[in-house]
This record gives sequence, structure tokens and C-alpha cells, in this order.
Amino acid sequence: MRTRSEQDYVVAIIEVCSEFFSADDISAQDNFFMLGGTSLNAVELTEELLARHRVDLPLDAVFASDTLAELAGYCTRAASVPDA
Repeated sequence: MRTRSEQDYVVAIIEVCSEFFSADDISAQDNFFMLGGTSLNAVELTEELLARHRVDLPLDAVFASDTLAELAGYCTRAASVPDA
């Protein structure tokens, strides 16, 4: 499995957020909660990243991140779920 870069995760997070918030002008410097994210959306985001990109992101990382780019940094450091 190819190792994903932080930029790969930025793109993935923006893609999911664009779907959640029906917006196409989301940037890496946006804040998840300022975009309109809720705690339920945060759970859904972690589930989507796990399902689509096999990254096991802790929920508290969403709350701790000031920007989507910072959240992508957590993704690169998170342990990937091993292939079954």
C-alpha cells in the first residue's frame, strides 16, 4: 500500500467536507467547525476517512485542529488500519 502524503489527506478531507457542507470553495486553511461542522459531523468525518482512506483518526484530533491542513497532519501520523 502506497504511503499517503499530508497533501493527499488535505485533498481527502476537503473532499469529504465539500460533501458535508455542499461547498466547493473549502481550503486547507479553513476550520472544520467554522465551516459549520458539528460534533456529529466530526464523528462522520473520522468514519469517512477510515472507510475511504484507511486512516484511523482519533476524534479528538478533529477538535484539536485549527485548520484542515493541521488535521491532515494528524492523518499522516495516525496508524493506518492494516489490510485484511
